[in-house]
Amino acid sequence: MNREQRKAEWRSRQSGSPPPAQKDEPSGNYACSQMSAVEPKKVDWLWKPYLPVGKVTLLDGWPGIGKSYITCQLAAIVSRGGGFPNSTPFEAGNVLMFNAEDGLADTLRPRLEACGADLTKVYCLDILHKDGIATFDQAGLLRFESTIIDYDPKFVIVDPLFAFTGAGVDIHRANESRAVSSRLASIAAKYNLSMLCVRHLNKGGGGGSSMRAGIGSIDWIAAARVGLLAGCDPDDESKMALTNYKNNLAKKGEPLGYRIDFDPDADQGTFVWTGISDLTADRILAPQHHEDAGESAQRADAKEFLYELLKDGRVEASDVEKAAKASKISDYSMRQAKMTLKVRTYKEGGEFGGRGARWYWEMLEAGVPQDVELFDYPTNGLSKFENQRLVENSNGKANKDNGLAQGVENSTNQRLVESNGAISGDLAPQGVEMPDVQRLVLNDSSNETCGDLFPQGVDSTSCDEVTDNKALNSTPCDNEDITPKDWKSPF
Repeated sequence: MNREQRKAEWRSRQSGSPPPAQKDEPSGNYACSQMSAVEPKKVDWLWKPYLPVGKVTLLDGWPGIGKSYITCQLAAIVSRGGGFPNSTPFEAGNVLMFNAEDGLADTLRPRLEACGADLTKVYCLDILHKDGIATFDQAGLLRFESTIIDYDPKFVIVDPLFAFTGAGVDIHRANESRAVSSRLASIAAKYNLSMLCVRHLNKGGGGGSSMRAGIGSIDWIAAARVGLLAGCDPDDESKMALTNYKNNLAKKGEPLGYRIDFDPDADQGTFVWTGISDLTADRILAPQHHEDAGESAQRADAKEFLYELLKDGRVEASDVEKAAKASKISDYSMRQAKMTLKVRTYKEGGEFGGRGARWYWEMLEAGVPQDVELFDYPTNGLSKFENQRLVENSNGKANKDNGLAQGVENSTNQRLVESNGAISGDLAPQGVEMPDVQRLVLNDSSNETCGDLFPQGVDSTSCDEVTDNKALNSTPCDNEDITPKDWKSPF
């Protein structure tokens, strides 16, 4: 059904008369399908397993935790195409934003621009216009559907959901909630779009239960196919993550760390993904811990214990937990020691939620940032605002890992130069920022092609040629691949 046919159907329903194709159909019975005649199909994803196509996803979180920044980041990615972190590529599409809290000129546009959005593909409800007041009653949902037909979005954001349900709907009653949630689900399925609805949390945070943490009846999350929770560690507000606490369509997704960097001069924040996180939905909803005198003394012991454990290098998380338990150090004291010593946790293996994943604790060296962007981004004409997944130089364009050591940022790649003309091991050490890999060169002069200086899986087409540039009268390079033998992909 094309856009004009959709408009004709909507107008006929608004006028009260059935569309032409339905005039001769019998009435009285509900429409049912014989399952043997139904063609099976797989679930389509805008971002697996977080944003299904044709379904409704709920995003919950406390006020001020960055939910609107998250929605702007997601909208920006859809508007310019390419893909989300660790996802398959897709074409750019329109985005429709129904936002009742943020100003278009002073908030939404600056944030969308900071995220690199194609503003020509993002359409936002103008609540200052006489036709911008939206309520999801029967008439309002018809107008909502008509708006979707006109703008043909791939992604729809309703933020917050209950700003649009109106005074006539008791959001705490299951039957009244379903009257709205079922219509939203029907619209998402009918127009094959992904819909994200944002909720605030209730005062008690569901008593620590993510299923009951959102405002309103539990039927809201029951009707949604995916439930997301954004928040921070109650004992460390700088540690934030987007978690997937409910999923009816796939295995729950990994928690995804993020931060918001504020520029005091521009008075504006920038959203940054920081990699897979160990922060869970249960931890986000846990109450803040209040330290007593005994724990204050134990915190000092925990700091010394953790330093001795990690001073010689990383340790598996399971071994850290066993050692802490054997030493009778509380979880709270370990978290405090972890923050004080700037210990980061990260995962290796188990790509895309698979088996074999191992978590590690590692104490960072001075001057090395704790949060670095660790995601792969699929190539599909992505702009400079996103990390791209490097691909094999073949017609098949097979996806490859990003080829960087764990904790290395690859976001805007420049040139790595070694002035003394000697190659010594890994040119991108653990934890060193590696901006936009173009050429690895030595500061000499002859342009002799040397061995592959890149880790396995890095595409030379996106990184230019590798040269040695030794002097004409010097010994040629050995044409050896200097990739460390024990190098492993971080994903």
